Amino acid sequence: MIDMNEKEKELNPEAQDNTENIPGANPDKTTENSPIPESVAGDGTEEPQGTDNSETEMQDTEQEEKGKDKEKDKEKEKSKRKLENEIKRLNGEIEKLNMALDEEKNRYIRLYAEYDNYRKRTASEKQAVYADAYADVLKEVLPVYDTLERALNMASDATDAANLVEGIKLTLDMFAAAFNRLGIERFGEPGEKFDPALHNAVMHEESEEHGEGEITAVFQPGFKKGDRVLRFAMVKVAN
Repeated sequence: MIDMNEKEKELNPEAQDNTENIPGANPDKTTENSPIPESVAGDGTEEPQGTDNSETEMQDTEQEEKGKDKEKDKEKEKSKRKLENEIKRLNGEIEKLNMALDEEKNRYIRLYAEYDNYRKRTASEKQAVYADAYADVLKEVLPVYDTLERALNMASDATDAANLVEGIKLTLDMFAAAFNRLGIERFGEPGEKFDPALHNAVMHEESEEHGEGEITAVFQPGFKKGDRVLRFAMVKVAN
């Protein structure tokens, strides 16, 4: 079969040339004066609009991340300064406490030294008081001892018992005077009321002549100095 287009080209070759000169008539061919479409006239690097939007979003995300990182760094720096200030404050408090502790240690050492000196001084004074007390007592008792010694030497030559009794009585009077000067008081006499703080009841008796708790006999007198009992009186008490 004969192609009609080929037949037409053979019959009208000028029509073929005119067709080639018509702009846009042949999309595969361009003439020197034909305008180039904008899609073709570019530099070949133009990308679709969707790609530009992605890059912008990525840049915005990066800027946002950088901003967040800067905020984090600021917060870290702020926390660091706050922690450093707190450490500095605590170190100051520790230094103050150490100074106070050293002061208390020194105070304790001084107090202990003062107490130790006081204890030694008190012990020394106590010994001195005892020695003075012994000296005071012996000073009062020694004359009585001398009297007893002289009485014993004279007893061998004595022929009168009355004189011997009188000498013993004078010696006892000297003892009583010495006790009086030392502030020593004698107690425990028949007829006194029994007092367990002063008397030691070694015997009891039923007696209608004496009241209940009355001392009927004294076996050993008691002595006291002030409120301190030196010896309890040994007595017999009526029930």
